[in-house]
Amino acid sequence: ESRVPPLPFEEVSEFWHAWRRGDLAEGLSLADAVVEASQERPLLWEAFETFPEAADQLYPEWRTALKWVRPWKCEPDEEWKLAKVRGSLAWELRQTAVALRKLRRHEAAAPDQRTLRPGFALIFVPLRWAAELDAIARRLEEHMNWQDVPLVAVLSEGATLSLGTAFFPPSANPPTAFFLGETELEEAGAAGYRLQEELHDNLAKNIYTEYFQKHGKTNGTIVAGRAMLGRGPDDVHSALLFVDPATRNAVPCRVLGLLDACYPNAVKVGAIAAAASDAPGRSMVLGGRWGGLRNGGVVGLLLPGYADSSLGLCGCEPFGPLWEVFESDVSAGASLIRKIADPGSRDVDPDGRRVSVPAGEALVAEARTANVSEDAKDIWLGIPRVSMRLAKGQAPGLGEWALFRGSRVTPEGSFMLEGGGPGAEGVGTVAGKMGRPITRTQGFRSTVDRGALGQMQMAYQMERLTNRHSSEESAPGGRRPWLALGFGG
Repeated sequence: ESRVPPLPFEEVSEFWHAWRRGDLAEGLSLADAVVEASQERPLLWEAFETFPEAADQLYPEWRTALKWVRPWKCEPDEEWKLAKVRGSLAWELRQTAVALRKLRRHEAAAPDQRTLRPGFALIFVPLRWAAELDAIARRLEEHMNWQDVPLVAVLSEGATLSLGTAFFPPSANPPTAFFLGETELEEAGAAGYRLQEELHDNLAKNIYTEYFQKHGKTNGTIVAGRAMLGRGPDDVHSALLFVDPATRNAVPCRVLGLLDACYPNAVKVGAIAAAASDAPGRSMVLGGRWGGLRNGGVVGLLLPGYADSSLGLCGCEPFGPLWEVFESDVSAGASLIRKIADPGSRDVDPDGRRVSVPAGEALVAEARTANVSEDAKDIWLGIPRVSMRLAKGQAPGLGEWALFRGSRVTPEGSFMLEGGGPGAEGVGTVAGKMGRPITRTQGFRSTVDRGALGQMQMAYQMERLTNRHSSEESAPGGRRPWLALGFGG
């Protein structure tokens, strides 16, 4: 379904250039100028609300047509400078759209302060309906009739269409939804660069100075990122994230880096959305008036509630010792565990060093002893997510493992893993280049586990009983759970 632009782009461009030249009322922000002009041209307000994401579909030429060069200056001729100018403009238009949407909400009827209000909605759509993902999200949003409430829909490998909602007290800061891709990251960086330059030139007389006075030392990109997401450092205590499976690996890492810088104390938790081979590019939808399909980045919700995240494994159990890894290869295109040794073994070489053995042969032999299939594809290898200091020399709990399925045992006895392996997930790195190498590994086998969700529910029930007579103020470390999400894969 194609959308019709509120106004022809020529009118939008003409108004923006007039404002930039100073032909309109002097000193007005773009948002204030739009509000003033919309008394005679109401569609102007609606047109500037579309920037920047929806405008990419409605006004595809805006990124090159909206530009302003002061009469005494030349247009930048270097690509990096042009990118900074484009990004800074996009950030400026985004702030205008945010201000206009906020004004529209304030003009709507005030919510009932005595009852809970809708906070956000999550929709999980089965793979078989991938081609209709955006249509399903739009239909459910229409039937819910929640005005200006964040909604996120993602593709799931589950068999059931699921809708989850959360309500908040009127006093709580409402959640907000966002999308960050490469264009948005460039926009934040460009706006941050401009703000930093203004700071150095002693020109920061508005946003940066006020921000600095309230929050102390920071940098331009953090200021720009928080302004883009519409939340300050004290407004966000947790973030729920969904990653487009087709995006480049570097993008979610950069997004997490920006979120960590903007909201260092917030818990970030999420998952990769499912992908349908017959409907590529249809894995995530952001709701709202100007929402739609989102590709090549991260869709998320910034939440006011505190959260605890944990990664637990069900349907598997360890077998054999916690092996010490002597040699592995997790460089690009390789996923091999070559040599391992049992820390409990007393076999040493003439120099007194522990004797290593080929990983594949040792794991298959241990699987045979544990009555596990000797086929490498039935053996899962766990790599600790934590340091040995936390593991304390023993096999860590299941929540501290990253699991990788075996592929085959090579002729020289190494154990090969399926897919990109630990290196692709950043769990293990090449020694001497970055991070720390793989030093421990554990064998796992598949098993039936019907009690995992029940155990989690019991843990939450115990926490509720413990904190029944405690408030958040009196027991900040023992807040009652307000929402529980479980992802299985």
